[in-house]
Amino acid sequence: MQQRLWMAIGIVIFFGAIGWAFYPKPLLVDVANVEVGRFERRIEESGKTRLRDRFVVSAPVAGRLARSLLREGDTV
Repeated sequence: MQQRLWMAIGIVIFFGAIGWAFYPKPLLVDVANVEVGRFERRIEESGKTRLRDRFVVSAPVAGRLARSLLREGDTV
C-alpha cells in the first residue's frame, strides 16, 4: 500500500514537472502610444525583370488588360 502511494506521488510530481516545463512563458512586448499621421517610405534600388514562368491568365468576365511595356532584362 505504501509503495503504491509513493508511486502515485512520484507520477503526479513527474507529470506536474512536465506540465510546468511546457507551460507557455509570457513574452516581452514593446508598448508605445498610437499617433495618427502620414506614413511615407521610399525605396530606391535598381533591378531587372526576369521571366521565370509564363502563365496564361483568363477570366470569365469581359474586360481589357494592358500589357506591361517592360521586357526581360529591363532596368526598373
